[in-house]
Amino acid sequence: MRTRTKFVKKTMIFLAAAVCALALVFSGCSSRDGVDGKNGRDFDIYQIYEAYVSETEAMGDTPLTFLEFINSYLDVEYTASELDEVLSVQAAINRSLLSCVSVTAAFSGTSATNATRTITSASAGSGVIVDIDRDAGDAYVVTNCHVVYNEDLAGKYATCVHVALYGQEDYMYAERTTNRTADETTIDIEGGIEAKIVAAAPSYDLALLKVTGSEDIKNSNATAAKFVDDDVTDMGQRVYAIGNPGGYGMSVTEGIVSKDSEYIGINFDSNENLVLYYRVLRTDTALNSGNSGGGLFNSEGKLVGIVNSKSSDDYEGVSYAIPAGTARRVVESMMDSEGSSMQVGISKPVYGVELDADPLPSYVDENGNTQKREAVYVVNYDRNGLGKDFETNDVIKHITITSSDGVVKEDLDIERLYMVSDALISVRVGDEVTFTVSRDNEEVPISHTMTRSEIYSGSRWEEYAKKMEYDLLFCF
Repeated sequence: MRTRTKFVKKTMIFLAAAVCALALVFSGCSSRDGVDGKNGRDFDIYQIYEAYVSETEAMGDTPLTFLEFINSYLDVEYTASELDEVLSVQAAINRSLLSCVSVTAAFSGTSATNATRTITSASAGSGVIVDIDRDAGDAYVVTNCHVVYNEDLAGKYATCVHVALYGQEDYMYAERTTNRTADETTIDIEGGIEAKIVAAAPSYDLALLKVTGSEDIKNSNATAAKFVDDDVTDMGQRVYAIGNPGGYGMSVTEGIVSKDSEYIGINFDSNENLVLYYRVLRTDTALNSGNSGGGLFNSEGKLVGIVNSKSSDDYEGVSYAIPAGTARRVVESMMDSEGSSMQVGISKPVYGVELDADPLPSYVDENGNTQKREAVYVVNYDRNGLGKDFETNDVIKHITITSSDGVVKEDLDIERLYMVSDALISVRVGDEVTFTVSRDNEEVPISHTMTRSEIYSGSRWEEYAKKMEYDLLFCF
């Protein structure tokens, strides 16, 4: 059953005047702690413990052990092994902060429905660095498509995007300016690093931004995050989210994976004219407006997903992320096909085959985790298309994708429905794709080498699937 939900929506911001006013009311002055002094210095738990030990010994007393100190002063009860785990996660979080950015997008232009009306707005979201060349000051950042998308604008996508590294995000804001003489309103982003939208895919709610030649990147410790290797997310694994809730700067929340895979429907526009369906993982990690596009990491600091939505019903602890396996392949497709202008959608072959799946008994894997399993089979296929060699009721057992130079890009036993469509995102011109299907109790290989005309770039594969009246989530 598909759940209707809503985005962890890009939070709308018109901050300049409000921030100035609040600064006057609450602080009474324009200076900020930590900007030109040591009162904003960060201390870690080890430095605090060392200071405690020094002071205690100076008084002639015996200091507590580190474990006793943590349990006493933080009012918790950790065992030694639990403390090791906590500190390991703390280290992973601090590493992940170097891969995370705040995103501010400005929209300015003609209304999509009224050519005489102009629109100026801004939104805040989050992003994750997925590739970086610090020497050159270049970086690619993944975020949600809806962070840089405005359905009310004729051009739909942001006219200006800036990103800010951790520690710099407090100084990035959007400012709206009205010239009453010229009857013009503009919106500008102050601070941060200018980024270009390379590609955007509404059907995956992902967008790729590119930063070029940034001195801030050159002089930073920024690093690229790594995606998890597996296509299956383990239930109950500990995860944390880093994002920009409310547009007030990056923060961290923690939880677990509540459900490894499900399908949700989201209103992509405010008028509910466009409902898109996504495969997501569910987490109880606290997420709010502005977390959109941020990373969901495991305890090793690897990306488990890209945060994009939360339940619109009165449910607590029900939030969603685009799974890492999907996000990684979409990002790679976007990077491989980067051109001079922004690309909408991704490149993908369409066989014209509709799938379904029957549940099988779960099993326990080699790590002791309980995993779901499905029998994935063909329901319908285009007899004149690329999928003409399939037959109804073929059970798909395995997919191998090999590049023209012999590199195996995908080698998957198909145990879940989503694995088929996800794997095909990796296909490029010249790749050999081999399906192994079970047909009449025999294993039958179906192989094909992709030509340029068979790779549907941008949104053409979506148009094809719609023409065939196939569900985009359950066809390839």
